Amino acid sequence: MNKIYTVLLLSAFVFFSCDKEIGEKLDCQDDVATTSFLTKSNDSEPSVSKDSALVLIKPITTQFSDNWVEISQNPVPASSVLQYNTYGASEETENYKEIKSPPYDSWLLVVDPDNSIIGLQEQLHIFVGVKDGKVHQEWIEGRVIMDWDESRYDFVSSDDSAEDPILIGDSAQESERESMSRTTPDKWAVIVNGGINKQKNYICFWNDCRNIYLTLTDDLGYDEDHIFCLVSDGPSSGIDRRIGPSSYDSSPLDLDGDGDNDIQYSATESNLSTVFNTLSTLVSSGDEVFVFMTGHGDQDQNAKYMMWGEGVLTGYELNSELSKLGSGVTVDVVMSQCYSGAFMPFVLMTSERSLTVSCAADQEALVYTYLYGIFSKAWTDSVTDSNTDLNGDGSHSIYEIYKRAITVLPSYYPSLTQVASCGSNPDPYRMGHDLYGQNYYPVMTGPNHASTNQATSYTLSIPSILSGYTFTWSHTGGYFSISSSTNSSATVIGAIPGSNVFCQAGGDIKASFYYYGTIFTAKVHVNYVWKPGYYNGMNLIMGGNGVYNVDQYDGAYGYYWWSDNPAWTVLTQGSPVVNVLEGSTSSPVVLNCGFFDPLGETIAISDTVH
Repeated sequence: MNKIYTVLLLSAFVFFSCDKEIGEKLDCQDDVATTSFLTKSNDSEPSVSKDSALVLIKPITTQFSDNWVEISQNPVPASSVLQYNTYGASEETENYKEIKSPPYDSWLLVVDPDNSIIGLQEQLHIFVGVKDGKVHQEWIEGRVIMDWDESRYDFVSSDDSAEDPILIGDSAQESERESMSRTTPDKWAVIVNGGINKQKNYICFWNDCRNIYLTLTDDLGYDEDHIFCLVSDGPSSGIDRRIGPSSYDSSPLDLDGDGDNDIQYSATESNLSTVFNTLSTLVSSGDEVFVFMTGHGDQDQNAKYMMWGEGVLTGYELNSELSKLGSGVTVDVVMSQCYSGAFMPFVLMTSERSLTVSCAADQEALVYTYLYGIFSKAWTDSVTDSNTDLNGDGSHSIYEIYKRAITVLPSYYPSLTQVASCGSNPDPYRMGHDLYGQNYYPVMTGPNHASTNQATSYTLSIPSILSGYTFTWSHTGGYFSISSSTNSSATVIGAIPGSNVFCQAGGDIKASFYYYGTIFTAKVHVNYVWKPGYYNGMNLIMGGNGVYNVDQYDGAYGYYWWSDNPAWTVLTQGSPVVNVLEGSTSSPVVLNCGFFDPLGETIAISDTVH
């Protein structure tokens, strides 16, 4: 497809015979005979009809044989200011750009060039004068927002029960599919195709949705009742899908050919919110939710996914929806739209989520318009591809699927687009599991505080598939050490120097292992290292005028205050801050505070205050 795009641009350059960059205005006039297309209007003025305009520009449009031409519903008045954007969609949050039409009334025609680019792309706009057939051409990065003549479209009826030959795998590929199916009552999925509108809702997006739906149900054993499908206009029978250069139909609702409607919702923001509201009442800790999104994206620092009806889902909004699922729920998101990398900081706000994207935040994704998304198909096929099992353990982790998808992309795809997933060094907590909910990496457990007075233990829960792996224990932070370790456990002891310090910042306890060319690490963060005991005259109690305090540390509790002077009355207890009614005294007074560290050990502090 890259080759086609190059040929397209070269052809345009030769035809125009002008040394111009794409996106600049082309003022050179094509030598096209127009007289034979002129007719007389009722007021005896020459007029070019809509059909005549289409015939008139054939010498131009026939250069782009694999594309199609649209024409405005009505003539554009002379010198009109026309707005345009990436998709020709009139959604409110868009930053529009503007061009001016020629100084004469004209039909506006647009040629979609290489639709393998589903984000920002150059499109040839042609203005044809309604009186004299004069032709003016402009390449625009996007499309003018216009009412197009839909009477020329060849609408066809969809047969929901018919097999789509595009997605039928060959026998060789089918024979490679592993027997991975199982019942997964605690696995859920959300499949989304925003589509924008019928002009931009290419059949490839519906094919992407069907492909992943079949993979989930046929190969991974997902219950159909656990899959929510939001696809373009949803269950409506309206025309919503572009299946050819000038052909449209209504998207079939049956994705697997069993006679049941699988698409339940239109892909609007409100429906997406409804789905996640529903899921929030169905899932619980330990469940897994898989979110697959195909369609269009737009370039914006806050991340933008284009919904049906020209709405927008931002990165903030997607994070808000995912957050409804609560803690303990594993969430895996795959996004194949242009600029999908912009969603990474929003989706990856918790360690319970993974995100696989088709391209970086400033790059475009590629599709075969009438077939499938190039990255979508590579990723979906990799879920069941036997070659995905990179380390031979019989399972396909999210990390392995990601790695396999990169290797099966066409050779030109990586050169145009960066594929990213959880950054350049994937986090095992995010990607160390499969779509069945199986964990592939050990989970470390142990206290998030350490002590010089007692040893604390940390253990690894190691999956059986990693039983032969060697784990290396280490730590960060200078106030504790690993006193002993085995492959699956370690003992940590605090080491605080000096006599006047009872608490120091901690660090990480880590266990690392080598997995298919990458070192992964499981860890527990130690907030503080404690040294229990009695601390006298260290100036650890601060304040004055009846209000005193000690430093506050997370996890410490049971604060109790008292004074050696019977004339002083302690008014409050249970807090690192104390209010004292100070009686009459001419000498310094000793104030005491005792409390427990998070490990239940006693800290006692005594200072002279004034």
